[in-house]
Amino acid sequence: SCATCDYNPIGVEGDFHIGGMLSDRFGLMLELQGNAETVDEDPYGTTTLMQSAAMIAGQYWVTPKLWLKGGIGWTHLSYEYDDYYYGGTGTAPVDDGAALMAAAGYELYSTDGFALDLQGRFITAGYRPFVFVALRRPISTVAIGLLAMISAVPLARSLGHEFMPPLNEGDVL
Repeated sequence: SCATCDYNPIGVEGDFHIGGMLSDRFGLMLELQGNAETVDEDPYGTTTLMQSAAMIAGQYWVTPKLWLKGGIGWTHLSYEYDDYYYGGTGTAPVDDGAALMAAAGYELYSTDGFALDLQGRFITAGYRPFVFVALRRPISTVAIGLLAMISAVPLARSLGHEFMPPLNEGDVL
């Protein structure tokens, strides 16, 4: 409930994840996420803000139950309205842009193909203002990209070599 609102705002969010483990502690996955929140409601209609995102994410288990996740992808922001006065409904796009996601979670229950987690996530979208800042500051943009790539090296080195086939060098067939 909202103390300064003349309506009861509601928000919902849903996620879908599919992927696989690259090592015993690191997984790579596709994440699809959708959010909706009522931002205005009056006798003349309702306006709902909606965001959807598709991301590639990496999840690293710090302990067998505690994990950290980061992802990057694409997002779409729009709003939907129901006009009670004129009897119309519709959807209007707001913007598209890059999506960044950070999350932390704790596995409450898990089996080989299923996990129930308690998690906190933060997702932000880089719409036009972020693109303009990146274009105005190319050195900073490249530096941030290099820093992200360099910080991924320790994770990549700890992945192991499970997917390397045996070389059998020198064997005569």
